[in-house]
Amino acid sequence: MLLLILLTILSRTIHLDHATMQWQLQYLRENNRVILPPLDLLSFVLVAYLATWLLVAGVRDGRSLVRLAALWFQRLITWPPLRTVGRYGVEMFSLHLVLVYLVLELAGGRPLPEHQSLPLAMAPVLVMFAGAHWLERRRLRARLAAG
Repeated sequence: MLLLILLTILSRTIHLDHATMQWQLQYLRENNRVILPPLDLLSFVLVAYLATWLLVAGVRDGRSLVRLAALWFQRLITWPPLRTVGRYGVEMFSLHLVLVYLVLELAGGRPLPEHQSLPLAMAPVLVMFAGAHWLERRRLRARLAAG
């Protein structure tokens, strides 16, 4: 993914022609077992570094835009519904897999129009939040009954 972004930026910077870009994309498709895993790892490390930096140093940065981004990122990762989904990560991942296969089956392997594909793409996410909320309420009820 990161390589494709870099290739896009590079093509816009030095104005590569369409045939050159097609060759590069074809090369990536044919050699993705060798090239893409290290790039995926690099992409993960860069995102993890950025997230860590925003949480630790971003709030004290001198630029107001960076402080604002750090504040919003902190609010996002401490948002209670998202924390609840994280608390039940294994269950929600399993539910997610079932839902993704169900959505793929509903799509039937054909491309869908945008007005149909967006709800189908959002449904697993919404069901994950609802499932995590249900599990959390169940846990709290069991705790109150025992306590």
